Amino acid sequence: MIEQRGQPLARLLCETLGRGELSGVRVLDFGCGYGALSVLLAMQGASVVGVDAESERLEIGRRIAAEHGG
Repeated sequence: MIEQRGQPLARLLCETLGRGELSGVRVLDFGCGYGALSVLLAMQGASVVGVDAESERLEIGRRIAAEHGG
């Protein structure tokens, strides 16, 4: 589901930055929750830092990122 919701944002970022890809782009995902969007953007080449007030969510997000090579 995150791919359906996140892809439009990834395209918007590329368009706004005048780029064809996110490789090399630095992103701060503030309020990242479990990090699904962070992982999606990172898989497209962005360097992503996820921040969330809930430490439990961040821990789960770290595990999810690790499973996807992050």
